[in-house]
Amino acid sequence: MTNVADEKLSVALADAVQAARDVPLHAVDDAQRRLVTTLQGRTRREPLMYPRHRVAAVAAMAALVLVIGLSLLPGHGDAFAAAQAHFRQFRTLQMDVVQRHGGEVLQTSRTRVDAAGVTRTDIGDVLSIIVDPARGRVLTLLHDQRQVMIAAIPVQASAAGNDIGWLDEMRRYTGTATPLSEVRTIAGQPAQGWRLELAGRPTELWANADGLPLEMRMPGSDLQIDYRFAFDVALAPGLFDGEIPVGYAQVEADHD
Repeated sequence: MTNVADEKLSVALADAVQAARDVPLHAVDDAQRRLVTTLQGRTRREPLMYPRHRVAAVAAMAALVLVIGLSLLPGHGDAFAAAQAHFRQFRTLQMDVVQRHGGEVLQTSRTRVDAAGVTRTDIGDVLSIIVDPARGRVLTLLHDQRQVMIAAIPVQASAAGNDIGWLDEMRRYTGTATPLSEVRTIAGQPAQGWRLELAGRPTELWANADGLPLEMRMPGSDLQIDYRFAFDVALAPGLFDGEIPVGYAQVEADHD
């Protein structure tokens, strides 16, 4: 096994890693496993339909997953520590997520997180979920019907209160990060990878020469989840607005 502690950083990157050491840690939910378990229970051919009672379940699950920490210890190596630092310190993080079941695409989504801890997940142009931990609520927007459902969550005063489970675990990861021998080209950049375990799943993380995370994969025999990252991209004004949009009517969730 390669010792990643032998890897070196530029002075600027080393300073960024050192700065991450000074940030306090926060422990939050790791409910990604609940999402994985739920998706595994779906049949391969089941259509993506969103009646209100199903949307309510999705929103509740998303609140657990998205009610979205770094331990830089010797033995991880500076390059992996730099990747952790990027997950720890960002103005915005955009994640394009593809979930596959049996090799077939089950669902695609885009999640954006801001520095204040607000998270927005868009599933196509059908459904959006905005989790606002500071205000203690989740908005589920049904765009076709122009309806919104609001659910309460525990108020979190800090930006870390909205951590995705695997993201918090990545930030504070203290397990083995095994460098991969393969060198990939991702978005035109040479990328190095590590094999680790997050949320109880084997995981591959790929970053460029500066430690900027580019992609992550959680493979599995039943469900595979792929992530494409973009850090500190400019986002549209109002994207994280927790108010009911103009023209949308508030409705209660249907129940079985």
